[in-house]
Amino acid sequence: MKQKQSIFRRAADFAQDKGFYIILALCAVAIGISGYVLFFTGNDESDIPQPQTTVSAPNELEIPGDEKDKLSGVAQNPQQTDDKDDGAKTPDVPNVSATPQPDKTADKPETPAQTVNKPVNIPVEQKAFVPPVDGEMIREFSGQGLVYDETMADWRVHGGADFSCTEGEQVFAIADGEVSAIYYDEMWGNCVSIKHAEGLVSTYCGLMKNATLKEGMTVKAGDVVGGAGGGITCESSLPMHVHIVVTRDGESIDPMSLLTK
Repeated sequence: MKQKQSIFRRAADFAQDKGFYIILALCAVAIGISGYVLFFTGNDESDIPQPQTTVSAPNELEIPGDEKDKLSGVAQNPQQTDDKDDGAKTPDVPNVSATPQPDKTADKPETPAQTVNKPVNIPVEQKAFVPPVDGEMIREFSGQGLVYDETMADWRVHGGADFSCTEGEQVFAIADGEVSAIYYDEMWGNCVSIKHAEGLVSTYCGLMKNATLKEGMTVKAGDVVGGAGGGITCESSLPMHVHIVVTRDGESIDPMSLLTK
């Protein structure tokens, strides 16, 4: 018992003599433990509040308005070059606008093409031909074939076409042209010839004497060239009619080949 009391007493005496140092050592240990904890656990990123603002990337830095306009102008107009460039030439690049431009002609009505009538220069095949009178054809063109002529009592070529008419009935030009001849023939009566395009000439026989037309006058298809009923001596056996002859480059052709187009 005395031995245990001796041990406690010696411990108390030691603590009394060395207490300051013991407390100092305990404080050092506590400071070391705290430093260790702070060093290894205090840098956890999960405990650090994240910033609410984002940092702009270098190409998204805010640029003043004036400088941005200048840069934008350079980007949209690649043809613009620096005046201080050492003679280097930039290849021509078309300036294409990013925004499509409206078609200014879309709302404008189309202007109809104007046509100019030039009858003499239009091919005959494309021209409109009109019958010389309103009557029917009573004797057709024979070409090179021979037909019997009751008036002359022989066989001969009929080089034109005969159209029935009444006395004084109007006779029309079959196409546009120019009056080339006005004459009287003992066999065919009063005649008028009109020169058309493409070497065509039409001749109207059996007309009344006409003083209105003159050589060189221009006529249109359907214009009156004279009155019917003047008489045709070589075809007097037929009813009253007008004899029409059409030639192309001097050779007779069938008038109906034109009038039926």
